[in-house]
Amino acid sequence: MQSRRRRSLGQRLGLAGAALVVELLLIEAALGLIGLMPPEPRAQAGEHADRERKNFVADPELGWRMRSGANFVWRTEGREFPFRADARGFRIDERPDAPVAPASAPRIALVGDSFTFGTGVTFADTFGAKLAAALGAVAENRAQPGFGVDQMWRTAELEVLPDAPPDLIVVGLILDDFERTRQAYRHAEGFNKPRFRLEDGRLVRSGPADNLSGIGRFLDERSRLFTLGEAVARRLGEQHGIGDWWRLNAACLTALFDAAAAARVPVLVVHIATVAGWRPFPALRALVEEAAPAVALVDLATEWGTPPEGAYYPLDGHLNATGHAVLAALLAEKVRQHFPAWPARPR
Repeated sequence: MQSRRRRSLGQRLGLAGAALVVELLLIEAALGLIGLMPPEPRAQAGEHADRERKNFVADPELGWRMRSGANFVWRTEGREFPFRADARGFRIDERPDAPVAPASAPRIALVGDSFTFGTGVTFADTFGAKLAAALGAVAENRAQPGFGVDQMWRTAELEVLPDAPPDLIVVGLILDDFERTRQAYRHAEGFNKPRFRLEDGRLVRSGPADNLSGIGRFLDERSRLFTLGEAVARRLGEQHGIGDWWRLNAACLTALFDAAAAARVPVLVVHIATVAGWRPFPALRALVEEAAPAVALVDLATEWGTPPEGAYYPLDGHLNATGHAVLAALLAEKVRQHFPAWPARPR
């Protein structure tokens, strides 16, 4: 009798499992039929070679940077904008007669992606340059197009803090930057990038041995349902600060905050909400509050409520000169509010 019960239970579990598999396959097929959630395979370490680029070069620690001394023009929605790099491959004022600030002026270092780099505006029109002008400081733009959160942390540690720490670090973030942390290669830029994993709470650089394999690799490359699950996990991390996606990014930001605190440099984090993803970032706010008062947050989706009219390029999606100016004015106000003793260093 007991043996028959066990067989009956096993059969019921087997039928339930088979039914679940069928349901998942039906959901997968339905997502395919309506064209939702196409797979977005993660770039794995060692899969791609760096592409030769005229104005950017590979960097083993950061991923890439502008070519030393590069001087070129980019088009954004029909307009051309000049870009110039210093000897270290970071953006500087392209004007030959750019004003020179006194050596005693406070210094603001900016790390971030293309929004902070200033795609679609001149150097003088970037929010970093306008913020520095409003505060009587010098802007040191250390952002690069396409950077993820991990690359911003490494830029702060390797390029901003070691020699002469600035008086303020501004970290400019969009939501996409948090997904880039899990990538080992950026197709848009054509370069490999450092990728990290958490091991006993520590950030450890990962390599090909940590690449997805087997069923995980298959689902990542082929399954719309898996892609949907990843999207749900990201939204839960963004809203509630849970899951592996959030923990990895939070560890990168915390490492940046800790490095800045060791050098007694305050940090202003800016969530640059994009029009396509306009919503507050509660988990980021909670993380910054844990590091306060040395770290402060400006979340544009909260501060502005709705995207300011005429602040973003309609097709390209980046901030235009108007958007940079409005953002700079907001940040200058927030620096005075959050760091009233600035540029004095916190103790």
